[in-house]
Amino acid sequence: MTSSAPLQPGHSDRAEREVMPSGTPINLHLPKAGSGIANLYDINDGGACVIRRGRMEVSVGDVVEIEVAEYDTRLMEQAMEEGRKIQGVVRWCRLGQNNSRIGVSFVGSETERRNFVAFTKMARAGLSD
Repeated sequence: MTSSAPLQPGHSDRAEREVMPSGTPINLHLPKAGSGIANLYDINDGGACVIRRGRMEVSVGDVVEIEVAEYDTRLMEQAMEEGRKIQGVVRWCRLGQNNSRIGVSFVGSETERRNFVAFTKMARAGLSD
């Protein structure tokens, strides 16, 4: 299952995103409210949709950091350390009292973005073994 999402800031074309398995945990570092656990809904090398229970203190344009929260330590032998986290810019927000969703466009080099996506997918696969 996929959804459309902007590939990169400033681009009008759309790229397919891969919907992540339920409960793909991340640490979400917000500029106004510190860190908290959230989940990835979908991802590609351009960005991701993040879901969190409750209301997030975040605005369009904020820079956030996403870090893979759970992974099989065996993966660290196969993946680079920098693949565990990435910064992004909030492009849209749907903030509710019970659940909030934000769209994040990743920043950094193409290699950094691809490493993060690959690490995230490997981490999730390793947890389901």
